[in-house]
Amino acid sequence: MSSLVGMALRMTARRLLDETTFAGGRVHDSAIAPIDHMVEKGNDEPFIVISTEDEEAIQIQGRDINGGHRKIDLVIEVAIAHAVSAPVPAPEGEEGEPPAPEVEIVIPATDAGMELSLSLIGRQIMRALFEQKDSPWAVLFKRFCINVEKVSNRRGVGNKVGARFAARQIIISIECLQEPFFGHEPEAGEPWGDFLAQMLDDPELAEIEPLVRATITGKPEIEAWDRGRSDQGLTKEAAENIGIRMAGDLDEGPPLLQDGTLDDVE
Repeated sequence: MSSLVGMALRMTARRLLDETTFAGGRVHDSAIAPIDHMVEKGNDEPFIVISTEDEEAIQIQGRDINGGHRKIDLVIEVAIAHAVSAPVPAPEGEEGEPPAPEVEIVIPATDAGMELSLSLIGRQIMRALFEQKDSPWAVLFKRFCINVEKVSNRRGVGNKVGARFAARQIIISIECLQEPFFGHEPEAGEPWGDFLAQMLDDPELAEIEPLVRATITGKPEIEAWDRGRSDQGLTKEAAENIGIRMAGDLDEGPPLLQDGTLDDVE
């Protein structure tokens, strides 16, 4: 099952990786086709596929299924099938001299060359995700990614139907934010509220923002006084036993008058 926090991690990671590595804008969110099939379909340039794999929630209290200690494996796959070329800034000249043009460096599609390209892109990926910068997507990624518990790096190669390529799989095991509570409208300043606001500012995501918002909140929206019961998955009786109840509950009659009299007031 893919969670909403997994979706948020993929979306934020994709925007951070877009145009920040040798893969350029060839960054895909959860491509279904295997890497080797994607290479066969004419992806001559390096490309990246982002997905979330294993998800786990432990130490859940009672029926609070949105809480607990949550972990997600963010998987970033990189594939290269041809030589990689990239511009490199030229060394600075003497003071007063015009800047030298950038130098285009080509990394050949040899075994050593493709392995070098993968290593360089891997470094670019980690910097794009975890560099201390203040862009809205970078801030959101760090709010959803509370802690990195482990990073695994797996090498892969292929030569299927003439499509020779090199690939690498980076698995980032993340302690992540909890799922949003049911029936709660995300507000500005909260991680989910700021995430939805950022979706509205993104031309690609703006159209689906209402759907994501409606899924987070659900129908009907749960009243503020009743959220403690809902968040913990309590029955009405269990909630009442610990004092969670609406003031003036309709199930109750008016308080009985004891040891008193009624006087007419003119």
